[in-house]
Amino acid sequence: MLPIIVRIFLFTCNVHRETIAFLCRLGLSVSYTTVLAQLHVLAADSASQLRFLGAFSPNTGPQFLLLFDNVNKMKRAWRAQLGHQDEVKSGTAATAIRLEGVRPGAFLSEPVKKAIDEKRRQNLTVDKLYDDISWEHIRGIGKGTVLRIWLKYIPALASHRAAVEALFSSTHKKHVLQLRKSEIHTARPTNIDESSSTGVASVLANLLGQLSVVPATLDRWMMLMICGDQLTIDRVRKIKWYSRKAGDPFDKYQWALPVIQLWHLKWNWQKSFALV
Repeated sequence: MLPIIVRIFLFTCNVHRETIAFLCRLGLSVSYTTVLAQLHVLAADSASQLRFLGAFSPNTGPQFLLLFDNVNKMKRAWRAQLGHQDEVKSGTAATAIRLEGVRPGAFLSEPVKKAIDEKRRQNLTVDKLYDDISWEHIRGIGKGTVLRIWLKYIPALASHRAAVEALFSSTHKKHVLQLRKSEIHTARPTNIDESSSTGVASVLANLLGQLSVVPATLDRWMMLMICGDQLTIDRVRKIKWYSRKAGDPFDKYQWALPVIQLWHLKWNWQKSFALV
């Protein structure tokens, strides 16, 4: 088992085949043919798990979200010259993440369509959103966070740790999340460039194909969560707008619910904190 793990790790690091052959003679790795066969087995197992995830019941709807983003790799020119330079190849990597604690029927499209027909969104104003914010709760959480920092760096305040933790566990507790490990399934990467609306449409079709989702099962469901960065979500919204006059609900992408992910913003914040 260890030689197989070592070989797969070296394969992901693009180690030269002659180095692998030398390690194979020492008994520290397996041959190139063996690792390719093992990778095919792992890929087949991953594909079966994706199909199982996509075979959701029509009564419950999809219990997962789709998340994808672009991946880039530099293709070096063997002999760089005019007309033959380094080239960046773009593709797409995606994952399907199982949703926890979803109530049956939570993603039904009928309530959403009814709200759209009744134009309830017009009643949603900035003042109503502002009044819905609990500023007392936000101030309490802010104070508790500052107190936690003090407890971390001032040992003399350790006797107050229980009282500070009680602010989060009881006083300001809301929607407590269970500690659990997310179930993430990796989809096959593709060479589709998802920077355009056409590319995103191709990515969605490819992912639904990997999940073996029957288009007819999505007619009743509005909220198959499609997650990505700002550019991806913009392209999904444009697809829904461009195809709004299509005849079939599936072709209108009514089932796609774009949900933005702020990992780029969070990464910039981490870099900013590191520079402080």
